[in-house]
Amino acid sequence: MYNSAYAAGIGKQAVLIKSRYEPVDHRFMEAEAWLCFSVIAMNRGLQEYQRNRTLIKEI
Repeated sequence: MYNSAYAAGIGKQAVLIKSRYEPVDHRFMEAEAWLCFSVIAMNRGLQEYQRNRTLIKEI
């Protein structure tokens, strides 16, 4: 979970940097950062699920 939170932080940072150089709709950028966060979180969840399934198969 730490990694996905870290990635969301990077996403927010990118939003801030980008908004400094061009006028942007912040609601859209915020949504983009959270979409990035949720995709990474889902990915981590899927990896956990697959790892647990292989452990169960081994038992």
